[in-house]
Amino acid sequence: MKKFFTVALMILFAAQICYAEPPQAMQRETAKSRARQSFNLCSVEGAWYEVYIVGEKEKIWVDWQWARNDEVFTANYHAYLGKDYSSSLALQNVELFGRYGKDNQRINMTSPNRDGFSVVRGVNGLPDLLVSKIQVTGGGGFEMKIFAVKNGQLRVVKSFVKDKKTLNESFITISTPTTYLDNGTISIPWHTNAMPGAGSYVTVYMFDVQNLILIPAYTNKIPRQ
Repeated sequence: MKKFFTVALMILFAAQICYAEPPQAMQRETAKSRARQSFNLCSVEGAWYEVYIVGEKEKIWVDWQWARNDEVFTANYHAYLGKDYSSSLALQNVELFGRYGKDNQRINMTSPNRDGFSVVRGVNGLPDLLVSKIQVTGGGGFEMKIFAVKNGQLRVVKSFVKDKKTLNESFITISTPTTYLDNGTISIPWHTNAMPGAGSYVTVYMFDVQNLILIPAYTNKIPRQ
């Protein structure tokens, strides 16, 4: 019986280690030393923040068939955010990857537009956007999420689907980067193999900044080269 309780306690202790929650706050120097990526972001209000992407139990991804020669890391990643020069950074309550990528989180340091994070710089007073992207198909399909800083928090930028009633938190896109256009709209490229209409497209969204919602404006097909 004593041996049984000893084994049970060991299993419980191991489970607590495996599922330990990340710290709610982290000192800047600690975050800087642990972060795989970090960025400066201008918020909706025009203030500057720093975000650090920190991985728990990070390791090198050694068998990534779509980028064999790239430096790729995998972990359970979290974002820590603070104003410029803040001594302490707060854990952000957001899922950094979508439903396809959350169990296979990756950061490609060689080609971050394939897997990992990048920043879209704002125009005309609009906020910077933090973009996470992860490849989900061998044909070049990527799942993407977009974030912006508002009221001191990293928040998901959502989009209306075709019915203009349902909100999505992620996009299916391609490796071509998402960009702001000069007029403040946001251009997101994507591809479909479905017939009829197979090909590459760009959908342009109007940005409701106060509600952090992208509203589809129009879609153009990209001519084949």
